[in-house]
Amino acid sequence: MNIDTALDDADAEEAPPRRAHRTRKPAEHASLGRLIANPLVKAGLVVIGTVGLAAVVAALVGPKRMNRQVYTPLRDTIEPQVDRLAAQAGTLQDQIT
Repeated sequence: MNIDTALDDADAEEAPPRRAHRTRKPAEHASLGRLIANPLVKAGLVVIGTVGLAAVVAALVGPKRMNRQVYTPLRDTIEPQVDRLAAQAGTLQDQIT
């Protein structure tokens, strides 16, 4: 045994074992499809998309116009109903306590 052979043997022992290249199985790709098919995930994606579109519309239209054409009429429509429900809730709270 000469010195070159001894060094080659030492290097071979210290080298980490090679790992085989792992390819993705079709089942791993299908797991993303199963995740998206989940009704809760679909609902979350719809909510995120809706909020995103609303943000884009608000940015394009402008905050003053959104306030004048959307928020004020919506508030005027909902406010009487909220006041009525709050009054009913107050009477129920009095009955409970």
